[in-house]
Amino acid sequence: MKLSVEPLKKTLRAEIEALERVAELERLIRNAVMERNWSQLETKLHELDYWSSRVMDAEETRRDCLAEFADSSFSEELAESESDVGVALLDILQLAPFADRTELTELYRQLKIAVMTVQSATYGLQSYVNAAAETTQAFLEELFPSHKGKHYSRNGSAASADRRALVLDHQL
Repeated sequence: MKLSVEPLKKTLRAEIEALERVAELERLIRNAVMERNWSQLETKLHELDYWSSRVMDAEETRRDCLAEFADSSFSEELAESESDVGVALLDILQLAPFADRTELTELYRQLKIAVMTVQSATYGLQSYVNAAAETTQAFLEELFPSHKGKHYSRNGSAASADRRALVLDHQL
């Protein structure tokens, strides 16, 4: 019985496309934050939610394809690995025909690159936001030294040093 890997290939392509779109959106989000373009930020965050759900759907479909492939194969090793933690794509490669194996290997490589690209974009956004927050905090501490440290109310609970609101920029 010949096992078809076409649904798996289609799913991998969809997941790669969604991950690439997520990475692109994260770069656009970082630019919107840097430019303080809050309307664009909101739009891009909604798009990111959509593409993130597409990634999750593709991931679930990929797991289903791998499990179905393992169920229809006659490999005891795959049956054991499926019962433990699920089937890995690399386990499937050994059972696939050579032509499919080459294409699946390439798709797997592209998937890993797409994941690393998303991780890099996420790290870049997180680093920028953290640096901006630290800079703002340091600036405020220099400007208002009375706000440094913890302050407590008369009953012993933590309280702000001054309850007056502070506005730095009207666009914030």
